[in-house]
Amino acid sequence: MLSPVAENTIINSLNDSLQYIDTLFDHDVTIYITDTERILKILRSPKMSLGSKEGDPVPKVGPPAEALKTGKPVVQVVPKEMFGVPFRSYSIPIKDNESNIVGLLLAAKSLEKMEEVLTLSENVSSSLNQISLASGNIFRDIEKVVDSNSNTFNALNKANKNVKDTNEILKFIQSVSKQTNLLGLNAAIEASRAGDAGKGFSIVAQEIRKLSKSSSDSVRKIDSVLKEISNSMELVTDSINTSNSNFDAVSSEAEEIISSIQELALTAQALKELAEKI
Repeated sequence: MLSPVAENTIINSLNDSLQYIDTLFDHDVTIYITDTERILKILRSPKMSLGSKEGDPVPKVGPPAEALKTGKPVVQVVPKEMFGVPFRSYSIPIKDNESNIVGLLLAAKSLEKMEEVLTLSENVSSSLNQISLASGNIFRDIEKVVDSNSNTFNALNKANKNVKDTNEILKFIQSVSKQTNLLGLNAAIEASRAGDAGKGFSIVAQEIRKLSKSSSDSVRKIDSVLKEISNSMELVTDSINTSNSNFDAVSSEAEEIISSIQELALTAQALKELAEKI
């Protein structure tokens, strides 16, 4: 049992209980016992040094003075700026059997852990919000790429159709070329039959056949180039389809990630609100 600190048995009983109160609060609380004039006993927490000492007068202002005046407990949060550590102060009047105020039980409970949790939750929440924004931007960029690929795909399909239409034109030109060549051959035969009278016609026939051959060669070259273009467009189209499929899969995964991040952000916010109530 501790030595008596006053003639009042209630105050002495509280004095005897200090070691148990200290254990109850995990040695994280500083406790004062006062009469109505001065501080009688201090049980200090190693984590808080508030500067008062035994024998000092009870403060004439603030929560202790209010508790003495009203006879009601006063609880207040004291910011870090005042004493270097944040804490919650309790000013509880001590009354005798006739309800007269004979002193105060003052306690200061450190809020450092709460502030650490608050800071951590705010940092986590801020980081998650930034990640969520970045993920959202990536998701939108993916959608833009998919849209761009779709436009390119449609343009390639249209170009491929135009190539096929050109093939029909080339077939027509090739047919005309063959007919022209046949016409030139027939003209050459008739010119030969006409002898000297058909010499001029023979020259015309030769030119017709040259034009037919030239047209036919050009048609073959154009056809070859168009086939290469068509094959290249098909490869690009296949590549776009594959790319879109991959982007669809990534987009789906990105949505899941964003959803998970938002849930974590809500959890961090809930943790912050819980810490504020501690």
